[in-house]
Amino acid sequence: AACIDPRRIFCAGYSRGGRFCAQLASELSEVIAAIAPVASLRFPMPNNATRPISVIAFHGTKDPINPYDGGGGAYWSTGVLDAYQSWALFNCCATPEPTIYVQKKVAMQQFSNCKESSAVVLFTLEGMGHVWPGPFGYNWVKAVGPPFPAFNANAQINSFFQKHPLPEQFGDAARKALEPPPPPLGSRSARHRRSHSHSRGQLRSEGPAPSTIALAQRQQSQQHVVIAASAASLVLFLVSLESLRRRRALAK
Repeated sequence: AACIDPRRIFCAGYSRGGRFCAQLASELSEVIAAIAPVASLRFPMPNNATRPISVIAFHGTKDPINPYDGGGGAYWSTGVLDAYQSWALFNCCATPEPTIYVQKKVAMQQFSNCKESSAVVLFTLEGMGHVWPGPFGYNWVKAVGPPFPAFNANAQINSFFQKHPLPEQFGDAARKALEPPPPPLGSRSARHRRSHSHSRGQLRSEGPAPSTIALAQRQQSQQHVVIAASAASLVLFLVSLESLRRRRALAK
């Protein structure tokens, strides 16, 4: 099994999935290091995150579903720049850097001088519709607007996530949040765990070879998880959130 670095768990999502990522960051900020909403940048109200959240977002100016300047459905209403600035304010960012064009029709705005080394980055793609930018061979559909194959959002997301792990001081909290809750007393799994605790303790007392420890540490430093947010992910989110709430209640 691969070792997962608990400081490198991210969420990337498109449309409704991107809005889900923002909500996930709000409710599980001790686990989610950064988010990447595509065609869906929102600032959750209220935002329950307990620390700054790094955000990289992509949005087309011809998006007919989630309009760049606001409007659309009741869930949308405000524009993309409002959400971008709200995240910057939440992260206690200083003055924004000058807008630059990374290529033709692709403008990048960013706040990089933010609390706890967080950042907020917005790519505005002129003429793009409600799509994920990249060379993915979309068939043009009038209902969602034009694609943008000349710009690869995936490469930008991966680079951003590599630079913005969960701050080190939150690593222990992330590990604890990811631990499965203990089984109820008297359950079969609890009895099984107790019956094998002695033998496991003996094995643990000998300890693994130093080379094994080093290999595990190298693997852990290289692995990260990106949650591909979709409607199906909502089930996992609700289960995780309920588990976390129960552990918090027991800790009080």
